[in-house]
Order: sequence, then structure tokens, then C-alpha cells
Amino acid sequence: MNRSLLCILVFSLFGLSCSDQQGKHDSGGLFAIVQNGKWGFIDKTGAVVITPQFDGANDFSDGFSAVRVGGTYGFIDHTGSLIINPQFERAGRFTEGLAAIRVGGKFGFIDETGAFVINPQFDEAGEFVDGLARIRTGTKWGFVDKEGKMAINPIFDGAHDYAQGFAAVRLSPHWGFIDHDGKMIINPQFGAAMDFCEGLAAVKLDKTWGYVDLDGKVAIRPQFAAAGSFAGKMAPVRVGTKWGFIDQSGKLVVSPQFDAAEDFSGDFAAIRLATKWGYADRSGKIVIQTQFNEANPFSDGIALIRISSRTGYIDAGGKYVWGPLERGTAAREGEDVEKSRDKDWWE
Repeated sequence: MNRSLLCILVFSLFGLSCSDQQGKHDSGGLFAIVQNGKWGFIDKTGAVVITPQFDGANDFSDGFSAVRVGGTYGFIDHTGSLIINPQFERAGRFTEGLAAIRVGGKFGFIDETGAFVINPQFDEAGEFVDGLARIRTGTKWGFVDKEGKMAINPIFDGAHDYAQGFAAVRLSPHWGFIDHDGKMIINPQFGAAMDFCEGLAAVKLDKTWGYVDLDGKVAIRPQFAAAGSFAGKMAPVRVGTKWGFIDQSGKLVVSPQFDAAEDFSGDFAAIRLATKWGYADRSGKIVIQTQFNEANPFSDGIALIRISSRTGYIDAGGKYVWGPLERGTAAREGEDVEKSRDKDWWE
């Protein structure tokens, strides 16, 4: 999907995964802000909970946030206390009790005490989902278990983290899906593939997008110029140059009328008319007017937005709970990047 969003993490592309949408990652209701070049966190009312003091910060997951102090990363808890001292070149978020980190140019995994469970040895690494994490050795991707054993040999040219029991993998030039045993459940045949969410995955066949179900059957025939993920049984699709929303039968329930649209987060989806972003509800009604240069999904009732060089957080009524403040003093800032599900979380 050719959509540009604000990069809200210092080393991560923004975007709610299916597991994020289903609440599998505990944010603790905290949101990153920057004041005078230092990072801290507010709650959803806009109250500062962790005083800005860090040189960088990731979002909270499973009770921890990776933070940067100088040139190295460690982890804090919800009180802002350093639980794992800064010592890593890079750090991901905790999932299933483990977090990927980089030391000496190689990725491994630590537990919540900071002890290595899997020694640094991989060129890239993803997150643990259902006991498996994707890793790259050289140019090939495979999956390891929590003991560091190679559960699925690195034979793939690309791979996504698992979602709903399946992982999208690429055997160039096509994408397919494997199960937890590494068995190819849906043969490589797609030019692109997104993760399963709510039982359906968007796939590109030739030049159009459709959806397959968990059995690998075509659930919605390829017919769209672009497509997003299902959330709350609705997904954004592009017909011609305009975006609308379909239900799980493939029926257009919101007619194509937007110049861009994101997946739903709760009851709202970010939509764009001309150059300005706002939010629409599930009927397609614009409930927060198109006024932002960028708009991100809602999380725990608030969303990060940008107006010109000013960023802030708004609530579901469109009221500011933080900001808008000048660039460099608001939250989670970075260069604009093109959203891509085939990129890795630390880039």
C-alpha cells in the first residue's frame, strides 16, 4: 500500500499489526513525548507520567519500553525506572517474555532480567509470536524457538512474523504462507502478501488485490488496486484512485471516496481528502475533520497527529490532550517514511 505516515518511533515503523489491534501488546496506556530533545511519556489525559529524560524511546510492550541513553539502549518499566541498563546497539520490544537486541552487529534475544537467552548471532530478527521468531542469516530467513533452536531452516527470501498461526514467506518472486512446522500451507503464488487478521489476508495476484482465508481459499476475489487489513470486520480498499471500505464478504460498505485510508483502529479510521487527513467512522462519516498533515491510528483512546511542523495527541472527540507543539517538542518524531509490511521493525 503506497501510503506515507509519520515515523513515530526512533527505530520502528508505525503501524498496528493484527496482534496490536487485538490487544496482545500491553502499552500500559503510556505515549511517548519529546521536550527539549528528551523523551518521556504521558498518559491518555496528557499528564506527564515519566519525565522526559531519555535520548530515544520505543513504545511500551509487556510492561517495558526500550530507551536510548547516549548511544546504547536499555529498558524501563512503567514508572520510568531502568530495569535493564543501557548496553545494546539496538533493542526491540518484549513479546512473550523475550526481546530482540543487537550487540556487535548481531541480533539475539534477552529475557526480562536482561540475561541472554539466545546469544547474538543473527543478521536480523523479529518478534516472538506463538513461540517462534523470524531471523535472517545472510540473505535467508527462517524461524527460531525460545531456546534458540532453528525451528524452521532459513530458506526464505523474505518472511513476516506469525499472525493467526501462519507466517507469510517469500520464495522469490512469490509469497505464500507456512504453518508453525514450516509446512507450506498456501503455495507461493502472490506478488505480495499481508498478515492474516480476523481470518483473512490481503494478497496481490497479478496487478490486483483480494483476500484468502486460513484454508488458502480465495475469500474475496482479486479486484482492488490496493487493500489493507481487516479490523472490526472492515478493511480499506482502493478502487481506481479512491479508497473505501469492504466487509468480509467483499461488499463495499463505504463507497470509494477518500484519497487515502488506513485500517480501522477501534471505531475510527484515518482518511485523507486531497492533502489533509482526518478520521471517519464505520459508516464512512467524517467525524474528525480533515485538517492534519498526518494522522495515525487511535490507541487507548488517543491518536498522534501532525499539523505542519506541529505534532500532538487528540482524543476521539478531536480535542487535544497534548500539543500541538513545535516539531522537536511533541511526540515520536522522525522523517516521513513509506509504510511497508516487508520492512523490519528496527529500520
